[in-house]
Amino acid sequence: MRKEIELIDSHIHATGIDFLNYYTPRIPSTHSLKETISEISEGGISKAVIFPFPGTLYYNPTKILKFGSWEPSGLEDFPYQVENSSLLREIKIENADSFFFPFLAFDPKEKVLEQCEYLRLERQFFGIKIHTLATRSTPSDVDDRLLSIVEEKDIPIIFHTGKQENTKADLVVTFAKHHPNIRVGLAHLAGFDKAILEKVACLPNLYIDTSPLVSLCYFAQNKGLRERYLSSRIVELDYGDVIDVVLNLYSLIGSKLIWGTDAPFGSFSDKSGKLVVNFSYKDEVAILNKLLKAGYVDVVRQIAGQNIKEFIFGKQAI
Repeated sequence: MRKEIELIDSHIHATGIDFLNYYTPRIPSTHSLKETISEISEGGISKAVIFPFPGTLYYNPTKILKFGSWEPSGLEDFPYQVENSSLLREIKIENADSFFFPFLAFDPKEKVLEQCEYLRLERQFFGIKIHTLATRSTPSDVDDRLLSIVEEKDIPIIFHTGKQENTKADLVVTFAKHHPNIRVGLAHLAGFDKAILEKVACLPNLYIDTSPLVSLCYFAQNKGLRERYLSSRIVELDYGDVIDVVLNLYSLIGSKLIWGTDAPFGSFSDKSGKLVVNFSYKDEVAILNKLLKAGYVDVVRQIAGQNIKEFIFGKQAI
């Protein structure tokens, strides 16, 4: 990796334990901050946007898994209380402030006032992450209590997207349209949904991350995995050539495309215990290296640098 280029990963999870995965059991259920620092340093990555794991111990994981009942565990006063504070505390303990832009997790359906009170007092974060699947929520569940904090602090919100109805990327597009003054992130390339990608290109406040690109391209080449994880309106690309995929996406989206890895979810198992994909952080970073080697330095500077900074801080601050 060329040292003169500052590269940023826009999507990493670390610290704590994802108890839903732990009790299922499935992997990953944890990813230490020390391991994360080692991975990004070895990969030549300068900084990373970092989130807690998707799940929160506010809810009792055994009740969820056995009965489908989302009941408070009694271990937290509000969702992500421990997960968020643990993330920030571990960054301090490891003296890793220079490595990370922490985004705090938020549940827009439960104990919203208490979560907002915490956010108003906390200063050491750069954005909000809403994992719609883990919180059973949609972007429309976000109300003025959180929106006022986001606008006051001038920070972005990024949403998980997937196949479930409440996680559909269309809902994030609608949210971005309704809130043009807020920078909005749409995770996981909307499952390569052609219509969504075209809409992202037209909305100035909406960004889309590539995480985890190697896995997504792998899904696209397998009919069963494509149907399970990706959009039914998938854009036609040569998914066997990841570099070509990046260049085509960049041509379509340009300044709205941000590179991310979703580490450690480049390797994960399903509920049956079967390993679905098994890619590493090095596999994701290799994409940037190949682009640089092929002479696409400006593309790398944009998707792994400038675009991410604009998403975090706004164009006027860059």
